[in-house]
Amino acid sequence: MNLLADEGIDKPIVDRLRQEGHAFVYIAEAAPSMPDEAILAMANAQQAVLVTHDKDFGELVYRMNQLTNGVILVRLDGLQPETKAEVSVSDKSSKTNPHNIVTHQPVTNGVIVLPILATHIFALDGLPVSHKAPFDRLLVAQANSEGATLVSADAIFKSYSVHTAW
Repeated sequence: MNLLADEGIDKPIVDRLRQEGHAFVYIAEAAPSMPDEAILAMANAQQAVLVTHDKDFGELVYRMNQLTNGVILVRLDGLQPETKAEVSVSDKSSKTNPHNIVTHQPVTNGVIVLPILATHIFALDGLPVSHKAPFDRLLVAQANSEGATLVSADAIFKSYSVHTAW
């Protein structure tokens, strides 16, 4: 899998994932200050999954109507960069390891990892614009379209008509 990390991803995360054998293009090294639109285009050209801290990429995917190979949103606010790196590559047997979350949670807890589909994007039309976080709106549209529960502790989701848990 090709990965491209934008500048918002802490360097220790990129370094640690590289140590684990993951190939990364890191925008902070390759092309600092590159605009988000160009980063998304670069990820698409390289058939790479974009790893970002920036929720604006959800809006770009929606507004630009671009298909992507995927966007991984890394939001580990409040942690030191080295701690974030350890969380990112936690022991493969750990329940917090992203690989285990994606592969084992569906079996263990019935959790489904959903791709962003056109029906989710169309569902945005009926949502109020409660705040300026387009990726949050996309999560609400996705949960509502799928009849799913949105798992988040973020209070902003209370301003939407969506079933939440946390």
